[in-house]
Amino acid sequence: MWWYNSLGDYMETFVYYVFIFYIYSFIGWAQEVLQSIVKFKRFINRGFLIGPICPVYGFGSIMITFFLKKYIDQPFFVFLTAIFICCTLEYFTSYILEKLFKARWWDYSHMKFNINGRICLECGLGFGIGAMAILYVINPYVIDPIFKHCDIQLLTHITYIVLSLQVLDTVVSFSFISKLKNISNSIKSDNTEVITREVKKMLEASTMPYKRLLESFPNMQINNRMSIIKSKLEEQKKKYLKYINKTKRKYKLAKKTVKENKKRI
Repeated sequence: MWWYNSLGDYMETFVYYVFIFYIYSFIGWAQEVLQSIVKFKRFINRGFLIGPICPVYGFGSIMITFFLKKYIDQPFFVFLTAIFICCTLEYFTSYILEKLFKARWWDYSHMKFNINGRICLECGLGFGIGAMAILYVINPYVIDPIFKHCDIQLLTHITYIVLSLQVLDTVVSFSFISKLKNISNSIKSDNTEVITREVKKMLEASTMPYKRLLESFPNMQINNRMSIIKSKLEEQKKKYLKYINKTKRKYKLAKKTVKENKKRI
């Protein structure tokens, strides 16, 4: 029946995107682990999750494949759009995680051409090059041929199993991470550096999952309620001072204009 065939096509497409999600999530995890080995001379399990994946790479690869494969004959457009897509994804991932857990997990403030320390030009160019590799090399010559030679029913069953394990991993990992908020709120300070230092001390003395988190994100910055309130007050103070200075300039200009008009009269 037509609806059965259509459903089968949708399922195959779904399995395909799950397939590339895990392939690129693992590749992203592997390259970050390799960078850690080169930098720290030891193995560090990168990322939030216990399993060997970094989901942000998987979601990025899905978005690149889904939105840009139709523009495969426009490489320059693909390159620029991929930078925009990936940087947007990374920016909002950083923002959402910071709001959820009161911690900033990566910071590019020390790098040139960064936006709020969440994204930077250097990483954006890397994303663009990676997207070109995905669309012009890896997908057509590696991923697609492997997928076509696999039994779709077997892959579907594997997909269900892997997604179930993924949900379990996500729940367990996020339960550990969410406790950071409780730890940070127990520290009586409004200074981000002090809070971060004290939380790291507690994590170093904790069980393995917390130590792994500390190793995975050595540059993370942690806030609590007091530091967030302080930050918001400072922002309001800056806005108020800006408004006052603007009002003073307007007043001086108006006063000057009145004097000039009196002289003319």
